[in-house]
Amino acid sequence: MLAEPPAVEPEAAESADGNAGAGAADAPAWQGVTWQIIEAGGAAVPEGSPASIEFNIEGQVTGNSGCNRFTGGYVAEGDGLTFQPIAGTRMMCPPEAMAVETAVFAVLQGQARVSVDADGRLVVEGAGGTLVAVPAN
Repeated sequence: MLAEPPAVEPEAAESADGNAGAGAADAPAWQGVTWQIIEAGGAAVPEGSPASIEFNIEGQVTGNSGCNRFTGGYVAEGDGLTFQPIAGTRMMCPPEAMAVETAVFAVLQGQARVSVDADGRLVVEGAGGTLVAVPAN
């Protein structure tokens, strides 16, 4: 009697976001990096601002809006994102920081497109404007 051949594992199953076998090795270049926001809503972010953003591979976005820390969820599909509600702390800051915060939160709503441009900058384009960021050091 011949032994049955060992079972072959099927190819990686499709993940909840529709990316087959999505894991750290398959993550897009924009995930798992802390990005320093340099432009929000078409305006330059003031030098020294703490504004930052990070997308982890589990579908969570975190960062600093220029004034307050924030966290929320997102669903990625190709170069598109759908942001889930964003929660943040509620400190008051100088007007310049509050302007950055308003611009950042405007982008982090609903649907957006995300990419890394030829210069290695993160670009998030949403209905509420655009964020541009560089890898934080």
